[in-house]
Amino acid sequence: MKPVTKCLLLPIDGSKESLKPVEFLRRLYTDLTHIRVVVCYFLPALSPIYREKPDSPEMARKRAEMLRIRERETRSVMNAAREVLLKAGFPEESYVEHIQEKGSSLPKDVCLVAGFKKADALIMQKQTQTSLESLLKDDPTHALLQHCAASPIWLIEGNADPSRAAICILNEDTSLRAADHAAFMLAEAQTEIVLLHASRGVKRPMAVPAFDPGSGVESWLASGEGRALEPYIAEARKIVRKEGIGEERVKLNLIPTKGNVAVEIVQHCRNEGIGIVVIGHSNPTGKWSFLKSSVTKKALAEFKDMAVWVNQ
Repeated sequence: MKPVTKCLLLPIDGSKESLKPVEFLRRLYTDLTHIRVVVCYFLPALSPIYREKPDSPEMARKRAEMLRIRERETRSVMNAAREVLLKAGFPEESYVEHIQEKGSSLPKDVCLVAGFKKADALIMQKQTQTSLESLLKDDPTHALLQHCAASPIWLIEGNADPSRAAICILNEDTSLRAADHAAFMLAEAQTEIVLLHASRGVKRPMAVPAFDPGSGVESWLASGEGRALEPYIAEARKIVRKEGIGEERVKLNLIPTKGNVAVEIVQHCRNEGIGIVVIGHSNPTGKWSFLKSSVTKKALAEFKDMAVWVNQ
């Protein structure tokens, strides 16, 4: 079956740091012919004096010169991005440019572009701090999640190993949306997938094949807290199977928790060599639940040398 093309939006700011996700994509996908990367660059807004019609030949000359300099700098930034993608092995036709002037809200601008470009995900380096400083300084979750409700967000930190991915499964529909997104994006990758759940009811870590978990895990899923989770595990299995992912690639991990779920999940993934953590971020009340100490916010604060994919 021919792979379905995946489209990723990569905002850049002219720094090498903002282009680091290209290396992550190269390592994630052995075949780059079905990956389309929209490289998005936001021009600094013109100062008010240059927005109005020049009132003198001198002002017209200054405005024209300023625009020439800005165009030259922009072309340099975009050519550098293109060179990085081509060097990584992306075909020429997979590279798409999008250039626009920065609006009043950079997070909103980025997410609007992701929407009208029909990007499957927005991918960014966590530490990008230059012209994207207002977007990623301090806590990146607020503005991104507020404006990108329809676009999954991939945040990359450090050297993320894409060979294993954990999909966090709770008894919530957002977990299944996260599983659906991850299965679609990982179908043509070689990544091993772990369906991961942390529970106070789990007394010891259990790691089993997802499609043949054995009597111990089956017993836990059939009683107590596991009973509420079991339909979501079953549906997650259906989702990965629907994408053509072999059963041998899918594991089920149950880990105990003392209540600090985000830290324990990140620590477990770090210990197990899992480089991608997929989280379904819920908003059940109409208010941003991450402001109330959510797993999403804590996980995004804790992860290092990992990629966190947030799906709402």
